[in-house]
Amino acid sequence: MTEELDALKKVEDVSECIKQLATSNDPTTLDAADKLLKKLEDGSEDLRTKTNRTVITKDSSNGNASANAAESAAFMREIERDAAERADRRERNRRRAAEWKDRGNAQFKLANYDQAVDCYTRGLAIAKDFELLYQNRANCYVKQGRFEEALADAEAAIFLTREKCAKPFFHQAKALTGLNRLSEAREAYSRMSSCSDAAPGHADRCLADLDRLSAARKAEARALEEFSSGGGNSVEMLIYRLARGDQPTAYYAAGMRCLAALLVGANERALFRAKSGFSLLNKQQVVVTTLAVPLESMTDAQLDLLTASLTLAAAVAKEDSENCHQLAQLSKPGQLAARAVDVVAFNGASPSASDARQAALDALSKIGQLACDRLCGCCAEPAGLVAALLRQTQRLAAQTALAAAHLFSQLAGCVRLRERLERAAPNALAGIAQAGESLVSAGASESLAAFCLAVEALRRLMAGCRPLRQAAAARRAFLTACCTALERYAPDKEEDCGGELQQSAAAEVAALLASASLEATPAVSGTAVRLGEMALRLASRPSVAPQLREFSLALLATLAPRSVELARQIGAGSWAPSLLGLSARVLASPDHPCAASVLRVLAAVLAAQPEARGQVGDDPQWLELLLELLHSRADCLLGNAALCLSHCIEDTAAAELLARTDIVRLLLCRMRDCREREAKANCAILCGKLAQAHHGHRERLGQLDGINILNSVITCNNIKL
Repeated sequence: MTEELDALKKVEDVSECIKQLATSNDPTTLDAADKLLKKLEDGSEDLRTKTNRTVITKDSSNGNASANAAESAAFMREIERDAAERADRRERNRRRAAEWKDRGNAQFKLANYDQAVDCYTRGLAIAKDFELLYQNRANCYVKQGRFEEALADAEAAIFLTREKCAKPFFHQAKALTGLNRLSEAREAYSRMSSCSDAAPGHADRCLADLDRLSAARKAEARALEEFSSGGGNSVEMLIYRLARGDQPTAYYAAGMRCLAALLVGANERALFRAKSGFSLLNKQQVVVTTLAVPLESMTDAQLDLLTASLTLAAAVAKEDSENCHQLAQLSKPGQLAARAVDVVAFNGASPSASDARQAALDALSKIGQLACDRLCGCCAEPAGLVAALLRQTQRLAAQTALAAAHLFSQLAGCVRLRERLERAAPNALAGIAQAGESLVSAGASESLAAFCLAVEALRRLMAGCRPLRQAAAARRAFLTACCTALERYAPDKEEDCGGELQQSAAAEVAALLASASLEATPAVSGTAVRLGEMALRLASRPSVAPQLREFSLALLATLAPRSVELARQIGAGSWAPSLLGLSARVLASPDHPCAASVLRVLAAVLAAQPEARGQVGDDPQWLELLLELLHSRADCLLGNAALCLSHCIEDTAAAELLARTDIVRLLLCRMRDCREREAKANCAILCGKLAQAHHGHRERLGQLDGINILNSVITCNNIKL
């Protein structure tokens, strides 16, 4: 009887297992089902009745055995069918989860960690055993400083990969380091090195960095204990103790960090200045000796002291203009401000160098907020600093990239910097253009916001420094890189216009191209058609962001008047409806920010393309629209509207259609009122063409003594018709 009960219990276990499989993706449930299936396939003795208890004939017994075999076969088929369905469902779920993983990866590259975490979490709701989702979410949590959550996800990934993959151990070690559990982090790095996919030497480098961090924290703890004893935690006492020159380098690094932590208010920063705190940065023997060492020759301890000095400088400079000015004066070779500039341009790849670079950017940014002109004086080669900042914006660390972009944005508005760049050597300006080319080619590594800020700053700098703009416009590679970047960030389809930040990146690249295209160089002419068609395509999309439309039209308005080929191309065939439709929508509101650009483009197209002239000049609605623009108080709109109409007079019925209006009188009044000579000239040309093309206009010109008015305007303004 016991054996029958055991058999029934096992049948119940099988039924319960099937229910669990239908409702869960838990890996332990999957393992249990696989083991049970293997037992059934092997004919395990545990699932058989070991004693023949039948009391009927052998033939009947054989019949029952056949029936049991048929039932067993049917049961096996059901199990196999359920396993197949389960595998198919699991595969579908993995594919759906992988889509969320890809979305999360895209957000991670843009440094949008909250959105990335949300995507990975949505994926895990679909496939709870997807190890890459745990691994990637752990990386996001580390970036956000959420180390407890990062540790939990890293351990889940380690379990799911059966401790065979290196990356989960790496994220586990990072999380443990953030929690200050350094001995456990060391063990995680050691286990990472035993994985088959671990990069050679990576674990050793991580362990070396951990040793450096551990030593620094121990030194800081010792220094903090000493500085905290006997009233030593005051600003004045810390300055006094750090002024001694008989301590190891780590002592001063730790002490400077402690001092920086105390400078939280204006009073503390003023006290630092009053108690000769700046002597720590320009006279203290150990610090001065360390600053004199070439960056490429510095040890990790020396780089750590340099980083601590820069951290102290950033704390001193915060919202204190006098301190900023004093720091900016430390600009001689080997002094702190000049050294900070050197560090920004330094290409060292070690973690110590990265920490120093971040601290230098922070310090220079604080100084630049209140003493930008003096900061520019720290640069022996300002072009080198600008190029270095553009390169740093491409770095993988989003925090470093954003700090470099912010500092560059501050410097781009500095008049002194622009003046020095105008006197810079051509090869120095070419270096900036090359760095800008590299920036737009690489795009945003992790911080799209840093990319947008840097491109916008480069555009402003080029707008205020023509030699730099000429250097960029002369490089075909620069223009091609910008064009490729515009294609990268601009929406591919009309229904997919990209995210807000992505469209901002496209808009800044378009504005940068518009600035460079102001220079008439062979490189600009050679790329005009490609750039112009792309700009028109973007501007014509109804759902595109207003800023992207505005800058795209500004680029098109710069290129079209200079490139007859481009004007003919967009004025004919499939491009013509896009251009005319966009122009009609924009010009319907004369106050539209894109109205001036659209009119410049339209005037260039009408001058180059007869087909476009016919579509405008023979259309009463178009003529009414342009006639309304002649009333505009903006001379640029008035002049270009008159130019558009004058292009249409000879080839179309425009003169006859306009004979029903008093356009001649309007033009004579506008010639008298407007200030720009080009607008006056365009009105005079249109008035003369109307008189030649139709007798009604000629008679009206005579009635208003228009000939004398025209001659007077032409003579007084030296207009050549």
